[in-house]
This record gives sequence, C-alpha cells and structure tokens, in this order.
Amino acid sequence: MKQTIQFALAIAASAAAMFAYMYEAPPEKVVQEVAHQTTSDTTITAPADVQQQSATQTESKERELTAAELADIDPASIDWKSVTDRIYPGIDQMLLRFDVEAEYSPAEIAAFNKLHVIEFNPTTQSICSEVESEQAVGGFITICEGIKERPEHPYASMDYEELFELAEASAAAAVFASRKAERVEDRVGLALRASALSGKPGPVLAVAVKEFTTNQTSHTESNEITAASETVPSTVFSRLILESVAQKMGDPRADPDVWTNYIDDFARTQEEKEQVLKLIQEATRHAMEGMAQIQQEVTGSTQVRELLDA
Repeated sequence: MKQTIQFALAIAASAAAMFAYMYEAPPEKVVQEVAHQTTSDTTITAPADVQQQSATQTESKERELTAAELADIDPASIDWKSVTDRIYPGIDQMLLRFDVEAEYSPAEIAAFNKLHVIEFNPTTQSICSEVESEQAVGGFITICEGIKERPEHPYASMDYEELFELAEASAAAAVFASRKAERVEDRVGLALRASALSGKPGPVLAVAVKEFTTNQTSHTESNEITAASETVPSTVFSRLILESVAQKMGDPRADPDVWTNYIDDFARTQEEKEQVLKLIQEATRHAMEGMAQIQQEVTGSTQVRELLDA
C-alpha cells in the first residue's frame, strides 16, 4: 500500500515538475502560434447535418444545426456512453483516436472539439492488404490502414525533443509530446500541461484512459510500477487523480466515482479508505495548483485558479 501511494503521488509530483521547466521567454513565433491556436480551438466549423441518437430509440432523427449552434454546443448534452460503446463497449475509440471507421455526428464531433486541443479527425475509409506472415494461419494476415478526413497535424511528424521545447507555450505541442514521451510520468505531466495552457480537460482524460485503463497495469517498462507490490492500487490512484482533475475542469465524461469503488478492494479498514481518499484529494489539488501557475504565467488566464478557489 505504501509503495503504491508513493507512486501515485510521484505521478503528481512529476507533473508539477513538468510545469516548472521555463525558459526566460517563449520565442515570439511560439507566442503567435499560441494565439492562433486559441482562436482555432474555440471556433468550430462543422457539417450541418446532425444525427441525434437515443439508447432507447431504434430510429435516428436528423435535423440541421447551424455553425453557430454547433459552436455553442454544451458537451454535457451528448450521450457520451453511447459514443464510448459505439464499436466496442467500454472502449472509447473516439477519445483514444483509434484508427477505425465509426459514425460520429457533427454534434458529437463539435462537443469533442470543445474538450480537446487537437480537433477530431475521423477515419473515412480503410485500405486493407494481405501480407505474408509465418505465424498466421494460411501464411497471410490482413493489414488495414485508415484514411483520415484531413491531413495530420504538422506536429504529428515532429520528434519528441522538438515538441518538448515547443510545449513551453504550445498546448498542441504538449499533446503530441505527451503521446511520444517514453516515461509514463512525462506523458502525464505533458498532458496536464496541455490542459493548463488550453483550459481544456480532454488531454488529461485521454492520458488517464490510455495509461490507466484497467485494474491490471500494463506498464512493464516502468521500474517504479513494476517495483510496487500491488499494481492495482497504483493504477487506481493515478486514474482517480486524473479523472478528478478532468471532472473539476468540466469534462462530462470524467467519472471518478467509478474508480473510487476499487478502493474497497484493497483498503483494509474504513480509516485506511478515508486516508487514501484524502491523499487523492491532496494530489489532485497539487496537480491543479501547478496547472494554475503555468496557465497564468504563460497565457494570463486564471481559469484553473478560479476552479481551485471555488
């Protein structure tokens, strides 16, 4: 238990350390880029046809929404469970940006973009081919490559070192750096930084779902994790911290209560459970304090600070 608590708190501490790295001043071109990204992130242009679905309905109803209505859409108005279960129940293909074809309505995409730094780029078709494989039955396997609606973001092809430097003031660079970082602590820290710079909770929730999805950790490359005697608690601790941050930032998909239930699986007493919950609360606040600091210093916004003081 002690080891896993230390690991979870180390995640928050590492995230705070990630916020601390600062250059004397961000390059002028980066500052200009951030201003451009802020504008593009909050302006949503989407197709007009919207398919509104209900879990209890067998027929879909369509109506046209204006660009202004899509731009003002409330992410809480979307049935996110339906989105999560659209292909494989319980696996959010949209949040994880899996390269698969799936039908998402303009309203769902607009709401997703309100929560994320990098806009959703749907896969419109798949091109498949047969490739020889000694391990496959019959000697061949099918490899499919998804074709996106739009070209990939320019940052997608940049290496980690370049992205890390740009992440000083660019939320988009922080997102891509988070995806390419080798250590889980760095992936978490950069995702928190992306959310701090943008004011959007999506990067935090995405890294939570990707890195801490099951009650069996898969991070065999991390010495800190494999050294822990209990992997389930370390996963639960880390997921709860990130889910809590995302929820406090207004992400309707975040649900810390689901993961809070796992605490009962390893807390031996009610007192111990309360201690764990208190530590998670402290780690969440610690992470958000780091976010508030970097957000105010780089962008001038006090959004996260106001959430802390509320």
